[in-house]
Amino acid sequence: MLTLTKPSCPALAVYVSRYRTASRYPECATWRASALAALKAHRFGRVDVVILSSWHFHQVLTSAGVFLTGAARTLL
Repeated sequence: MLTLTKPSCPALAVYVSRYRTASRYPECATWRASALAALKAHRFGRVDVVILSSWHFHQVLTSAGVFLTGAARTLL
C-alpha cells in the first residue's frame, strides 16, 4: 500500500489560502501536480486503485481570489 498525503490540502484542484489570513498557499497545487505526475509516470509501480479524500472546511476562492460562500461554493 502507498499513501501520498499533504495535510490541509484538498484533493480537488482549487486555490487554497491560509486559514484566517487569506494569503495564498500554492504548495497544495505544487504537491498535487507532483503526486499526480508520479502516479501517471508509474514511479510507484502498478497502481490498481486511487482513493482521494478531502476535509470539508476549506474556504473556496475564485481564480481572482474572491471568497465564495453558500451555494456559490458548489458551482465550481
